[in-house]
Amino acid sequence: MKSRSSLYGTLSGGLLLIGIGVILLLRLPFFPTVLAVLGLSSILAGLATGRGWHGLQGGLWLVGLFFLFYYDLFWPGILILLGISALVGVLTRPMLRS
Repeated sequence: MKSRSSLYGTLSGGLLLIGIGVILLLRLPFFPTVLAVLGLSSILAGLATGRGWHGLQGGLWLVGLFFLFYYDLFWPGILILLGISALVGVLTRPMLRS
């Protein structure tokens, strides 16, 4: 019997393959669009394994970079993405016990 993390890894890999297939089917530009697919896969995998914060932070960065590259807004957009990342980190990070 497969472990729970192995099943979620398979789920994440399957979503990644579906996303890449959709990119190729719709003839979207591969580079920035694959960042969005990886980001969404990361968010879903993080939520499924109970590590939502890690998946959310990684996914936020990848989806954010997709928008910055796709719409050619890298320089002003990276500042906005850094600010959003800082806010999400403060609001969703698990509290550490001291």
